[in-house]
Amino acid sequence: MEEISRSSKFTLILTFTHLLFFGAYTLGSILVRALGENFFGSFLNYSVARGVNCAVPTYNLLIAYIGIVSLRHLNARRQSKVLTTVKIRQKGHEGARNYDNIIMQQWATASPKRT
Repeated sequence: MEEISRSSKFTLILTFTHLLFFGAYTLGSILVRALGENFFGSFLNYSVARGVNCAVPTYNLLIAYIGIVSLRHLNARRQSKVLTTVKIRQKGHEGARNYDNIIMQQWATASPKRT
């Protein structure tokens, strides 16, 4: 169940980021076309602005980077949760007591109780 939740979080992060950058990219394209040649000063500057906006969708590169960073973050958080859950004492008096408890639990489940 936890893996489904983790993969859903990862998918949600990537989808939201993709929609955010795609929206900004689309808004920029519309803005460049709406402002027109007069805003950029010359036809060459206007053509360059349209060409860069249409030919270089840099948000695709950012999606990969954000995906890698968010996956590392989710894995690190999961790993720290696992380490804090699994960690038990193995040395000293407490370690001996933990060992005895585990052995006694195994013996209790292995041998049926007779009444």
